[in-house]
Amino acid sequence: MREIDPKVILTYLSDNCKEEELVLINLWMEESEQNKKWLFDTKALWDMEQFKKYENEEYLETQFLETWNKVKDLSPKKQPSNKNIVKVIGYIAAACLIGFIVGYWLLKSPSSSLPEYIVEKVSSSDSIRRIILPDHSVVWLNANSQIKYLPQFEKNERKILLAGEAYFEVKPDKEKPFRVETSDFTIRVLGTTFNVASYHENDFSDATLIFGKVVIENKRKEEILVLNPGQKARYSKEKESLVVEKVDTETETAWKNTYITFEHTGIKQIIKKLEYIYNEQITLQLMPDSHFVKTYSGTVAREDSLDLVLKNLQNVIPFNFEKNHEGFIISMKTE
Repeated sequence: MREIDPKVILTYLSDNCKEEELVLINLWMEESEQNKKWLFDTKALWDMEQFKKYENEEYLETQFLETWNKVKDLSPKKQPSNKNIVKVIGYIAAACLIGFIVGYWLLKSPSSSLPEYIVEKVSSSDSIRRIILPDHSVVWLNANSQIKYLPQFEKNERKILLAGEAYFEVKPDKEKPFRVETSDFTIRVLGTTFNVASYHENDFSDATLIFGKVVIENKRKEEILVLNPGQKARYSKEKESLVVEKVDTETETAWKNTYITFEHTGIKQIIKKLEYIYNEQITLQLMPDSHFVKTYSGTVAREDSLDLVLKNLQNVIPFNFEKNHEGFIISMKTE
């Protein structure tokens, strides 16, 4: 049976296989159905942890190699035989996954001294959310997307971990650069507006600049190129290369500039939808029973702030509102 370097297995699981490594993987799978079944089953399990995986890529690779060395140290004079290579690799991958998952839950544990990441996500295929970050930058998160960030960011930078697509309006801060990290590249800015699309299942990842200036970095945080407004950098996962092209930014960000429409919808349902989209708390007060049965129809621009949306809705629905530190408070006008 053909031997295979476990590091090649790791690159395959992490979707970082080069062409020559993929050839080795295919040859190894052709050796037996056992090899093929094990690799496909392990890949399925690995992909379930996809978002957390690239967040801790360096840690995961270090743990992988340390585990492999321990296996070799168990029998220093005898390397694992070809016959047992599947078992050995299976042990390594399982140890890495277990260690990784345990490490993740330690981060989530209340007793841990490490800061806990805030997770914002949109799982529905037809929903979008507006998120205000700790520095008051604004993020529009597209469907089937997720971001993670620290509650107060870090001392020297504002880092966002993105899986999917998001539109960023970044507040300037020369002392703390803003970074958006994806599985393929990092975008570094000081204050600007841009769009990033990096879905795991797609063959490409894109970064489109609307206003300002952004720097595209590789995984080692080495500068690759600088984007100007109206340009898009497209990263090919297969070729591992970046191509820059001129684009229509309105077309690239059309998903964000849609409208919120209500058709014969009750006030509670309207409020619930706005809470989800804008990720802010809205409390109904002084709600007469007569308003529970009423429905309303109308359209508001999704790109507007929640404050402006509520002001526009006042033209259709008789209510007053105010904002405090907890969110918005709506009180219905009495008839």
